[in-house]
Amino acid sequence: MKRRWLAGILCAVLAVSLTGCGGTLSNKYISIEKYQGLEIEPVEAEEITDEMVETRISSMLSSTQTRVEITDRAAQDGDTVNIDYSGSFDGEVFEGGTDTGSDLVLGAGKFIGATKEYAGFEEQIVGHRTGEEFDITVQFPATYKSKPEYASKVAVFHVKLNGIYELITPELTDEWVQENIDGAQNVEEYREQVRTALEENSEYEAHQNTVNAVFNALLNEIKVKSYPEGQVEEQKETLTSQYQYYAQMYGVDLATFLSNYMGMTEEAFDAQAQTAAENYVKIQLACELIGEKHNLESSGEQYDKDVEELARSLGYDDVELFKQSFDEEMIKTTILQEKVAAYLLEKRRTKS
Repeated sequence: MKRRWLAGILCAVLAVSLTGCGGTLSNKYISIEKYQGLEIEPVEAEEITDEMVETRISSMLSSTQTRVEITDRAAQDGDTVNIDYSGSFDGEVFEGGTDTGSDLVLGAGKFIGATKEYAGFEEQIVGHRTGEEFDITVQFPATYKSKPEYASKVAVFHVKLNGIYELITPELTDEWVQENIDGAQNVEEYREQVRTALEENSEYEAHQNTVNAVFNALLNEIKVKSYPEGQVEEQKETLTSQYQYYAQMYGVDLATFLSNYMGMTEEAFDAQAQTAAENYVKIQLACELIGEKHNLESSGEQYDKDVEELARSLGYDDVELFKQSFDEEMIKTTILQEKVAAYLLEKRRTKS
């Protein structure tokens, strides 16, 4: 099973904080106006269909495709080509328009498409052979979200065709299952394994979405007096580091990642990361208050059981490996958040 992040980390990501209990609790940092009787609608797990199972299996088959180089003809639709390219406006290379060793499936529509005046990027590679260098002229679409300033502009790409390949997808057979899948010996066992994994993932996502719904409802009831020194800054730094890591995985800097993949500026990200960090600290302070009030803290043998349950829910069969993979304070934080979320869900007011 794919291992998952801790709920405590997930509470800090943008998705929670960018969307936005009774009695009153208070300490020197916050007051909670209401925490029992919050209006919360639990999220139901998505039903897994046969089509979903087959789609996942097809994806796995595709990941074991055989790549065969084509040397006796020019590129055509359906081929995978490997290219270097550099894009320019009026002779000036523009940001985000250069790459080397990029794989592209011709006809997949991943690159700039055709307009009335110009053929699409992929169309203009068709007919060229390995080793050729050539120029392609294309026009950016009238609406281009990642770089609005590029909309409708005409660009010239210098392209080098490094190789042409055919990807051969294997058939789903008992032999393929035995060679590629752990824990299954035939096709039917593999299908059942995939279905179980999808169901577990659906249940996990529904649980996480429900926890997020609980805390989003709670956020509206939290009034901040002051933040503990350094905590907001620490959470903001953690979140920023997380997105810097994502950018590194894509081989770009943070500014380029935010612009190309999230459609936002560094300034907008900084503002939203600040809000996310503040909301994370609010929730954690609220969890500590509610946990203390209703004796929800975990300790002793119960804590050991809670750690084991958390590890299993995140895909770890080895509890000791789980403990080594995450900071103990983060584990304790996540367990407390889970317990408080469960308490608030139990005490919720259902929508009429």
